[in-house]
Amino acid sequence: MSIKEDDLTKVLIKNHESDAEYFEDLGEVNIFPEAHYSHYGNRGVADLYVYVDPPMRAPSRGDVYEIKSEAAVRQATGPNEIVRQFNRMREFFFEGSSHTPPGEVAFELCFIATEKNIRHIADYADIYSYAVSNKLTNIDVKAPSYIDPTRETELHHVFISLRKPDCGDVSPIILFSGGENYLEGVDGSTFSEKAKSDNRDLYFEFQEVIDEISA
Repeated sequence: MSIKEDDLTKVLIKNHESDAEYFEDLGEVNIFPEAHYSHYGNRGVADLYVYVDPPMRAPSRGDVYEIKSEAAVRQATGPNEIVRQFNRMREFFFEGSSHTPPGEVAFELCFIATEKNIRHIADYADIYSYAVSNKLTNIDVKAPSYIDPTRETELHHVFISLRKPDCGDVSPIILFSGGENYLEGVDGSTFSEKAKSDNRDLYFEFQEVIDEISA
């Protein structure tokens, strides 16, 4: 039986709730599945929005998820349709909803890990890599660097990932981030080595196809 977007959404919600219980200083966690937005005709639904308001001086954080199952990828006209939907969410989610922009935000296009989805991503790696290279949201999310307070660090993150709800570990394998194509390797390591580091269980479940597409 194929895995649906709701299956991963439920596991992500449980994971965020567990983090809030385990890390007492994390702060209040607010969870919004199927978070709608509408801005002058630009409408859509984020599969999940999680807002964390920490009690300390750390910035508030928002995680906005767009999830794609194998069925959703198969039904799309192609990667450009998936990218357009993701980019529309990035650009208009906060302007078109009642959610206050957080101090730090992460937009994640998350593919449910299947062999077909992994091959689809590899086939259109250039399109997906380019999609995360531009900042589309108008909200200003920067803060003083902890290393050098005279400089600002960017607190706007965009990445494309693989996750699987029944893997045991729901941590993502990051494929693309900030214009970086990790399928081509990173810091002298192959994508296979990075995938194993990101989520060992998920890597070994799909080792054959991951090793095949690894540079």
